[in-house]
Amino acid sequence: MNRFELPKEPKFYDYESPITRAVREATETMMKQEEAECMATITREVGYSVDKSELIKALNYDREQYDKGYRDGVMESFKAELEEIKKELKELDVEPDGIHFWRANRHETIDVVLHIIDNHIKELENG
Repeated sequence: MNRFELPKEPKFYDYESPITRAVREATETMMKQEEAECMATITREVGYSVDKSELIKALNYDREQYDKGYRDGVMESFKAELEEIKKELKELDVEPDGIHFWRANRHETIDVVLHIIDNHIKELENG
């Protein structure tokens, strides 16, 4: 490093103003007091001592189970919608020579399929 270059990590980056430090310490103290009051309220309402770390684990587990249930529900409703679309597409195959209809009228068939899918999307958006 020559004398005109700045050091990679200047020491003044570690500086913290006294006001910032005081505010941070006051905030931490207030948060600890609120946490202690919250745990005391839980202990009083439940009737026995509750371990904070175990409570946090239980709440996180509960949140994970809720999210998993929500995802499963979304997937089930999506599968149901796909089954409805499949059912409607099978109903289009009413001609005696249905396979011929699908092959001969490819562009019309694609338009019909897209129309059915668009209708289902609109139904999902409207709830």
